[in-house]
Amino acid sequence: MTVALRGLSAAPELAIRAGETVLIIGRPGTGKTTLAGRLLESAGSAIVYETKGDPLEQSSWEAAGFHRVNHPDDLRLHARAMLTVPATWLEDRKRWADPGHPWSAALDHPFRRRPTARGRHSTAPWSSSSTAASARAWE
Repeated sequence: MTVALRGLSAAPELAIRAGETVLIIGRPGTGKTTLAGRLLESAGSAIVYETKGDPLEQSSWEAAGFHRVNHPDDLRLHARAMLTVPATWLEDRKRWADPGHPWSAALDHPFRRRPTARGRHSTAPWSSSSTAASARAWE
């Protein structure tokens, strides 16, 4: 899939091949959610890690066809999933190396993810707030 990002201040064209994993990270307020939303509009399979606990942002992702899940094991159930990440997972850095820690499992999931059911999904306007997002394109 090739995505032309028109309307953004720097409008690059990105090519994401089937099966590639994309991670978007950056400082707060730098447009990660906006970029992720544009990239994921046509992705049949994607995961969003919502780390801020922002109900408005979570609602935007749900309006765009993402299913809210609260545990990494549930990511496999939905082609388009939004994992709500509790702050405690992020604060316990010493246990991140433990494969049984939920944050470790969440980060490992995209690399083990298999194609899931595809379907049509809606899109929603994207806020300019930030979210770490990971997507795996299967198109």
